[in-house]
Amino acid sequence: MNLLRDDDLGPLARRLLGLCDRLLGSLTQPDQRATVTGVRDRLCEPLRVAIGGREKAGKSTLVNALLGRRVAPTAVGTCTKVVTWYRYHHHEHVDVQPYEGPSIVLPLHGGRLPANEEIGLEHSRISHMTVYLSHERLRSVTIVDTPGLESSDARLSARTHRLLALDGASTRAISQADALIYLFQQPRSDDMLRLEDFRDALAGMSALNALGVLSRVDTLAGHVPDPWPDARRIATKYGHRFRMLVADVLPVVGLLGEAAGAGLLTERDASDLRALAALSAGTRRRLLLSADLFVREGTAPVPAARRRHLLSLLGLYGLRQALGQIDSGAGSAAQLVRVLYELSGVREVDTFIGRSLTRRADPMKAVTAIRTLESLAYGDLAGLRGELERIRLTPDMHQLEEMDAMRLIATGTARLPAELEEEALRVMTGTDPATRLGLTAGGGAPSVREAALAGASRWQAAENRPGTSRATARVARTVKLSYLHLYAQAGACGHAGEAIPCRS
Repeated sequence: MNLLRDDDLGPLARRLLGLCDRLLGSLTQPDQRATVTGVRDRLCEPLRVAIGGREKAGKSTLVNALLGRRVAPTAVGTCTKVVTWYRYHHHEHVDVQPYEGPSIVLPLHGGRLPANEEIGLEHSRISHMTVYLSHERLRSVTIVDTPGLESSDARLSARTHRLLALDGASTRAISQADALIYLFQQPRSDDMLRLEDFRDALAGMSALNALGVLSRVDTLAGHVPDPWPDARRIATKYGHRFRMLVADVLPVVGLLGEAAGAGLLTERDASDLRALAALSAGTRRRLLLSADLFVREGTAPVPAARRRHLLSLLGLYGLRQALGQIDSGAGSAAQLVRVLYELSGVREVDTFIGRSLTRRADPMKAVTAIRTLESLAYGDLAGLRGELERIRLTPDMHQLEEMDAMRLIATGTARLPAELEEEALRVMTGTDPATRLGLTAGGGAPSVREAALAGASRWQAAENRPGTSRATARVARTVKLSYLHLYAQAGACGHAGEAIPCRS
């Protein structure tokens, strides 16, 4: 298993590891030791990101795009049947874990997952699979591809739910994920309920550690030449609707991202595309009216079999974009890959993982660890409660408090006026001081300090308002402290004549 190096561990993980080591030095009951050992091992692993959503929403296609390889099956008519973990290892292989019996170790077949007949087991007999790949992304993130939520096989849906459910003090806590990427294909009225199910399963889920992805945007409005205006409008609408459950909703063309990200477009493909680009405008327009016409047209200079391949690789939208790029001078496969990847929207998802999720990996994993250890603290180890509370009070734990505050807002436990709710969301989920404070980019430290002090004052008043519930007061205090942390980061601490505390 890929374990993080000591210098890659955050301060919270180090402190919790020390606590686990002290507990293991004193515990004698096997079940308690197993729980603490599981927590310790989990803290040393990379962040776990689950990919969830409905059946055929494009989860495996996105996984392939993010990994830069077509390793997960994505053919028409196929979907993920088994929970599949993607971890780092220099020796690439697949570990198949049945519900009963020993695991089965298999090589990748042509760089892809082996087919069911090659595994020798029916899907219903497999608990999960772990795919080990020598991909740099997997050094810091473990990706979990899950079966669709509306699988026709009831056992599959139950298995997905079981994978994502937190199980307290259970010694089998490997089913816990730290963050979620949820795919929408065509947003539906019950998506809020689906996301709430995930929130309940991942007890630490909030807009701080979840992202929505509007997948397959090239199919949203039929085969229009440019689906992006509609896609961005829909993504913005749903990003606002689900703002307490996901940080954002990003539109992507998964098929295009997979073809470009996984390097599936070859020089032969580029040559065929150049031949198609050389056709007259009228012939090209007729070819690209529909998938059926693209494959059936008999006058095209590229054989029908090759056109079917290009269609399966890029889709009609990708074909239009590729031909347009060739018109603009991008003729080689490498040039097309670079441009098509940018057009797919997948880079924005990858950036969210790299910047937003991995930046918060330490508090996310701390959430899981503390909640599992708290199950012991409220059982036989009451003395542990004080240790955990002291860890919660350290400055490094403030992001955990923000995650809890987001959860209180999302569940309706804490109730705020709409304008304060929007402000809380901005302050706790923004990725830079200017965004978090609602300032124009480029403002100096004085403007940051001024805005942070004003925000802290507003939320101090909200915390102390008569009749405020305990949950709402807790959220207000958390946001106030977020502002004070921003004040401190702007260099306020230690300046003569400035008595505002950096934290309280």
